[in-house]
Amino acid sequence: MGTLLLILITLERFSALSGFLVAHVDTGLCLSTNRSVVVLRKCDETSSSQQWVWTSGSRLNHTLMSRCLWANQNSDVPHHARLVKLSDCHTAPAWSCYHHRGVFGLAETPMFLKKQGERVVVRFGQRYSNWSMMTVDSEGRLVSTSLCPSTGPSTVSTMNSKGELTTLTVPVITESRAVTHHSNTVRSRTKRTATTGLADPRTFTAKTDFQENETQMPETDSPYKMSDATDVSSTALMVTRTPRAPQNFTQNRADMTETTSDVMEQTHNPLTPQTEFTISTTDAEPSGSSDFHTGPSETHSTDADPTLTKSSTSSVPVSNTDEEWTNATTRSPEIIKDVQTLLPFKTRTSRAITEDLPSTDTRATPNTATGSAETRAHATSSPAALYTSTAAPGHINNIHTTTVAPATTVGTTSTIPSTAALSTGTSPPPSTATPTTASTAQLVTTEAVRCLVNMTAASIHMDYCVLNFTTPGKSCSFVMTDASHFTRCSEDMKRPSHYTCTMIGLTPGATYWFGIMSETDAAHLNVTVQTTPAPVTSLTLQSNGSQDALKAAWIPAVGRVESYQLSLSPSISSQQDLILPPNTTQWVFSGLTPGKDYQVLVKTKSGELTAETRTTGRTAPGWAAHLRLEALDERTLRLSWSAPAGDWDFYRVLLFNGSSVLMNRTVDRSLVEFNFTDGTLIPGRLYRAAVSVESGYLSSTADCHERLAPRSVQRLSVRHSTETSLSAVWSHPVGEWDNYTVLLKDGDVTVDTQTLSRGVQECSFNKLMPGHTYTITVTTNSGDRSSSAHVSGRTVPAQVTQLRVSNQGSTDALQVSWDGAAGEVDLYRLLLIHNSVVMKNESVPPNVTSYHFQGLRSGALYRTVLTTVHRGDLSRQTVADGRTVPAAVRDVTVSNNGRMDFLSVSWRAAEGDVDSYSVTLRDQERTIHTLTVSRLTTECVFKSLVSGRLYNISISTRSGEYEKHTVVQERTQPATALNPTATHMARDDRLKVYWRHAAGDFDHYHVSIKHNNIFQQNKTVPKTQNECVFSGLVPGRLYTVIVSTWSGKYESSVSTHGRTLPAGVQNLTLADSGTEDLLVTWVSAPGDVDHYEVQLLFNDMKVFPPITLNSSTNRYLLSSLTPGRLYKIVVSTFSGPNLSVQFIKGRTVPSKVKNILISNAGQSSSLRVNWTPGQGDVDHYAVSLSQTGGQAEERSIPKHVHEISFQGLLPGQQYMITVTSVCGSLINNSTATGRTVPSSVSALQVEDQRSTSSLLVVMRQVEGVYDGYQLQLLDERGSLVANSSQTAEASQQYFRQLTPGKKYRVVMQTTSGGISSKAVIAEGRTYPAIVNNLSVISNTTTSLSFRWDLPDGEFDGFDVFLYTGDESLQDQKTGMMNMQDCSFSNLQPGTQYKVVVLTRSGDQTNDTSIWARDR
Repeated sequence: MGTLLLILITLERFSALSGFLVAHVDTGLCLSTNRSVVVLRKCDETSSSQQWVWTSGSRLNHTLMSRCLWANQNSDVPHHARLVKLSDCHTAPAWSCYHHRGVFGLAETPMFLKKQGERVVVRFGQRYSNWSMMTVDSEGRLVSTSLCPSTGPSTVSTMNSKGELTTLTVPVITESRAVTHHSNTVRSRTKRTATTGLADPRTFTAKTDFQENETQMPETDSPYKMSDATDVSSTALMVTRTPRAPQNFTQNRADMTETTSDVMEQTHNPLTPQTEFTISTTDAEPSGSSDFHTGPSETHSTDADPTLTKSSTSSVPVSNTDEEWTNATTRSPEIIKDVQTLLPFKTRTSRAITEDLPSTDTRATPNTATGSAETRAHATSSPAALYTSTAAPGHINNIHTTTVAPATTVGTTSTIPSTAALSTGTSPPPSTATPTTASTAQLVTTEAVRCLVNMTAASIHMDYCVLNFTTPGKSCSFVMTDASHFTRCSEDMKRPSHYTCTMIGLTPGATYWFGIMSETDAAHLNVTVQTTPAPVTSLTLQSNGSQDALKAAWIPAVGRVESYQLSLSPSISSQQDLILPPNTTQWVFSGLTPGKDYQVLVKTKSGELTAETRTTGRTAPGWAAHLRLEALDERTLRLSWSAPAGDWDFYRVLLFNGSSVLMNRTVDRSLVEFNFTDGTLIPGRLYRAAVSVESGYLSSTADCHERLAPRSVQRLSVRHSTETSLSAVWSHPVGEWDNYTVLLKDGDVTVDTQTLSRGVQECSFNKLMPGHTYTITVTTNSGDRSSSAHVSGRTVPAQVTQLRVSNQGSTDALQVSWDGAAGEVDLYRLLLIHNSVVMKNESVPPNVTSYHFQGLRSGALYRTVLTTVHRGDLSRQTVADGRTVPAAVRDVTVSNNGRMDFLSVSWRAAEGDVDSYSVTLRDQERTIHTLTVSRLTTECVFKSLVSGRLYNISISTRSGEYEKHTVVQERTQPATALNPTATHMARDDRLKVYWRHAAGDFDHYHVSIKHNNIFQQNKTVPKTQNECVFSGLVPGRLYTVIVSTWSGKYESSVSTHGRTLPAGVQNLTLADSGTEDLLVTWVSAPGDVDHYEVQLLFNDMKVFPPITLNSSTNRYLLSSLTPGRLYKIVVSTFSGPNLSVQFIKGRTVPSKVKNILISNAGQSSSLRVNWTPGQGDVDHYAVSLSQTGGQAEERSIPKHVHEISFQGLLPGQQYMITVTSVCGSLINNSTATGRTVPSSVSALQVEDQRSTSSLLVVMRQVEGVYDGYQLQLLDERGSLVANSSQTAEASQQYFRQLTPGKKYRVVMQTTSGGISSKAVIAEGRTYPAIVNNLSVISNTTTSLSFRWDLPDGEFDGFDVFLYTGDESLQDQKTGMMNMQDCSFSNLQPGTQYKVVVLTRSGDQTNDTSIWARDR
């Protein structure tokens, strides 16, 4: 048992660690976490940050963080700020799936989960909320299913002694109070089980209602809540007892392939050891629902598509009664579509194989089980079905037998079935079993069974059951189980041997076969339980506005349902039942009475048990007919109608003003009319009356309309009248109206009609006859109702037309005329007014239409007023103005005041009235200016006139539109010539005078020239020309030129100055030049000269500021110049601003180069010359190379090159180099000397001369010039041993007193004028010294030994040679420099030998020898 608990705990923990992904369907992103923030990331089934599980309270828990999904539900927060995050689970809200596919949001608030960038928020509105669950199927593929949790199975696993694991699937019913199905058909899902047949078990069956010792479940533990109108029938209980437990229980479990199959047929023969083997599995799929529900009773609704399966056969090992294993062949179709991927976790179905040994009292017939789903469905509803369970794995050796005996009595009915076919799966045995016979019996225990189960009470509900029993045994332990459920029974601590088994998570309306098994001694009791079916929920009965039909709708009951029974009645006593299939969710009742109250009863039927739900509804009442509303007067309305059909309670009468209710009255059902006499009714308003027929809480309303008559307008009067129009005005009436209709009548004849809007309060009629009387009628209209008011009015007499006043050119008279007025006229009244004073008042007969006034003031304005008089009524006045002609001005004067654009005009004032004076300036017939001045002004001025032009001036006296003219003529002063200029024309004896033509008009020009106020020449030039030339003048002299313009008698002059060009200097010469100065000379220029100016230019640019010299100077020295530069020297002769130029070019001597550096660069055949250029300019350099007294070699070098190399020179020779700066034809030299490196000696040899203390250096004479040699003797470390200098004639040099055997280096250089050649190195070594004191220290017959002292000087080692008498080598030995002795053995006795000791130093050797003889 401990092993089973460990496995259960392990599987439970594994299940808790499992999770799923929450995916956004549109983008393919999944909910992930970043600390406590929820974000969207790419879906990764291996990421622990994307794993979620459902917890209690419909909360979504993050498996890694152990926190739940939380959102702010405050609607005041902006929608974009309602971000989703993680929070403690006790503060997290519940989440739910909605009816639309994929819509997911909060369960208590209509806010839905939506994507916002990489974050998620909750918002109102289901659009764009599309989420799904992503899980991994058995093949490792991601599968998308509904997000919300399904009511799926949990699992229990056991392991036998062989290590084989058996998994039981236990259905779990969710804690939701209501299960919502989105379609009318629920497809079930059952488990795969394997069952072995039992050999004739003894059973008894009890069907009763247990009331005693009933254990009640808490109300909150049940997921189904009964409504007040729900009636639950009695439940059925069947108890089956097994005499003996299976002997090989733990070995009878087969691990089978998880497939979907029908029940396989097997035949059991109790006479043979073959085991009967039955397999039953079904799968259920949710149909469009996010709530997935699974229960054992749903096996009848298995829906398998044969086109989606294929048949397969497998062999399963099972054990028979002889403990021998046989193979049971199963035939099962494999479902191609993996239905398990619809679950949030991969479910593991249970397989159990049970077996019972035959007893002596067995009566059994072969059992044939059919594999059809229909047979299983029928068998499920049978109350006599049995269930067989197995013993606990830990007690398989304890076998107990229970028989029926009178000693123990239970008030139940015992049945012994004749068949032994039992099913341990969720499907009951097939209905082909032999019917059982019921009889009253007592149970007698024939053996001392300690843990026998005696049922005492049972409490069965929709989703759980409680079984109470006793046992005679002590310290017993019981479990209650079937293929998918398991619970442990508890003992009452206060009453020993009293046990209670509580099984929860059952499906309403399902039949279960439980086994109560003793874990102590394997005693077993089979119990059949049928749970109460669940009632339908949300039952409604609504008319939806219909008067003869009602629609009943409900949410299907959860659990197993066979059918629904519907009945509709006015009362409970008269019901008519309708049988509907379980997938029905609504029904419509028609042909009903309007307004009647009905009750509907819906019973959920499962087997013999039912659960019912009631509700009431009412049809809509009928409408009132022949509805009519009429106005009795302006304050009263009458409403009448006819009674409706069907039932009703009363009438409700309403009066509306638009949408506002003015009156709401309840009227007895016997009345058919009603008067509205409320004093608040408004005349002219349209009212709506409605009659509502009330029946219970429903009503049917009909309405109609009527309008009260409007009132007439108030205070109607004539506001204004003319000879052709009348205008009426009024006040609005009380009440409402649509518009006005206004009629104008002349007697009984209608002259005009106008329709006006409701806001208008006046009306005018035009084009009437003067003097007529008219009647105006104003009618107020409101709908089809109206009322009127009247008033009379008269037009005034007509006024005269075309009143005309004319002066006829007179300065003191006016003529008045007019056209006669229309209609009747008694006389005309004529007034003459001047300055608001009536001058004359005349009455004129009606047949006279003109009048003449005389003796008037000239230029005065008069007004005439004419009025038509008829019967004392005056017409409107006709007014016309007239003016006499004004008088002319006198004594006009015009002057130009000597100005070219000005004329001044003056005069004496005219007599009479004058408004103003108009002065007009004309050029022939063209008007140039017109000035208007006041009557008090007698002069004016014209400006901006054309110079020299003759103008006509006209002065007009103006009074009103009349004028009097006076004309005179005058000329303006002519203009001067413009911009006169006198130029010398680049000549020193002439002046040319030119100008721009004078503006305006003129006759000709007069030009004169003078000097010192003495006129020299003058000329007259036509006005078409603008230049002239004066010749024979003095060079450089200043003259005055006067240009005069003549127009008529007027003249205007302008003058200018002109100077002849001065003469240039003569004989300009460059007298001398140096490196920094130039000297120029010249002869003075003729004519007038102010001064001379000398300028120095280089490339046409000034080098120095100009130098001014007086007119008597004739030479100048230019200094501080640049050497070698070519200058232009300009000498200018100045007379006033004019000048004459003479120039000459001159070059300074170039400067010498500096810092000549001659380098041999260690070369014996070349010299490199470089220098620093001198100041100034140079064209190029000329470099010459020469030996002393020899011919020079010259080369030309560009000026930007400052070095040159000479090749092929004699080694050790001294050369003279000259660098010449060349600039034009001028040169400047610099000279320096340099020497090449002498040649190095060749064939330098160092000879040892076989001397141990001296070396001989032998050299060969070199080419070129040199003075001698320089020698150095160095040892191997580079230390100077000796040095020597030799003349050029020497060819060898001895170095003495050297160390024997030492290596020396000789360095030799050739010298020439203090310059040494490259060093030539040669090496040599002195001969090493021979060893000292060589002697024989020992001799034997076969050996000789020698010894010596080390030699002087340096040496590397020794070689010792042993020669025979014939100089043939006998032996040799080699030693290092510390070797001082040597021995030879194996010699010939008595033979003379020669020993040679060779001293080695480098490649030099030296030896000494001695003769010796052995004994």
